[in-house]
Amino acid sequence: MYKAFLSSTFDDLYQHRAEAIRALQAAGFLVDPMENSQADRDAPVRFSAARLDGCNLCILLVAFRRGSVPAGANRSITQTEYDEARRRKIDVLPFLLDEQTPIGNGGWAPEFDERKLDIAINEWRKTLYQTHGVGGFGADPKSLRIEAALARWVVQAESDRATRFRKTVTAVMAAFFVLVFLGVFYAWHAYETPELRSYYHSKYLAFHDPAAFNSARDGNYSVARVLASLGILRQDTNLNAEFAATQFSLDLLANNAQNIHDQLAETLKEAIERGAKVRFILWDYTAQNKASYDAFHYAIEQKPGESQQAAERTRAEFELLQSEVASDRATYKGTFELRWNEKPLFYTMWIRDWDKRNRKNALGHLGVHFYRGQTYWPSFRVSALDGSELLDNMHLEFEHAWAKAAKTIPLK
Repeated sequence: MYKAFLSSTFDDLYQHRAEAIRALQAAGFLVDPMENSQADRDAPVRFSAARLDGCNLCILLVAFRRGSVPAGANRSITQTEYDEARRRKIDVLPFLLDEQTPIGNGGWAPEFDERKLDIAINEWRKTLYQTHGVGGFGADPKSLRIEAALARWVVQAESDRATRFRKTVTAVMAAFFVLVFLGVFYAWHAYETPELRSYYHSKYLAFHDPAAFNSARDGNYSVARVLASLGILRQDTNLNAEFAATQFSLDLLANNAQNIHDQLAETLKEAIERGAKVRFILWDYTAQNKASYDAFHYAIEQKPGESQQAAERTRAEFELLQSEVASDRATYKGTFELRWNEKPLFYTMWIRDWDKRNRKNALGHLGVHFYRGQTYWPSFRVSALDGSELLDNMHLEFEHAWAKAAKTIPLK
């Protein structure tokens, strides 16, 4: 339903207003004329302008007078209503008293003809003629016929509304397809970009397996994705916290545990003190395996001597820890064992608490290393929540490697 505002002077046009209100209501418009208004404490100008709220159309009736002009103003209340309607972009349909309407003798009342006293009424009427398509009426209220103008306005308004609706639907559909296209393009871009692909994969998996993600510094582990560098693995995970959470067992298979020792020596001691069984399999770096050891390091463009020195230092300190554990059973309730693998590894694997006594704490890591010309380090974490079977397979893999590894290797 449309709402219309009727603006006019009152004393000279009250009968014409009645005809306009009748026609508006018959056409289905909601009208709230000033005839229905009670006293209001607001100033007449402010009160009249406020009555435009929610209106779609303004019917303006203008005879030969402007009406009341508030003190200090140069526009009448009726003119102010018109100005406010224009400012709000409300359509205005003006109807003006014909210039040739007879004055007196049953025609227009002379007291309501102010054209000679107030030149502004003539200027306003001229402006309305120039600005709008204007309808006319005479002294007889029945001469005011606004029905045809209302019908034309409704048809145009409905047409405009339909056009706006079509444009809105078209814009929404276009925006939808643009968003779909951008979404597909971004999905393709993310899939083709290793960092983004692994980031979103990690985010998705985090919903299903929070146990594997809680130890990550950002709360979203690098699961089943590639990492920009080996350093990122150390920097973006809480490796120390993960090892510190060990309750029953910690098994590790690696070429060199130098980084583990340098960062987590005290953590390992604390875990063993609590009763954890710790087992490490490292790569045999000694002279009896020199050909394999040197060939591997030359292949990955590293100097075997530097790596060997680090391996010797790590071995000496791990064996010292092993000796401490064996000799002080009062302090160390767990065990620490070392074994040696003959061939180089292209992956690192560790499993925490595979023991079925506390399956919820189980956590596994597998990192694949290509070494030469390496750009990314494929790596993933898995917990018992979503990877129980995989953890079992990792455990069997470690047990097989443990059985094949040498218990001791000579220093020279």
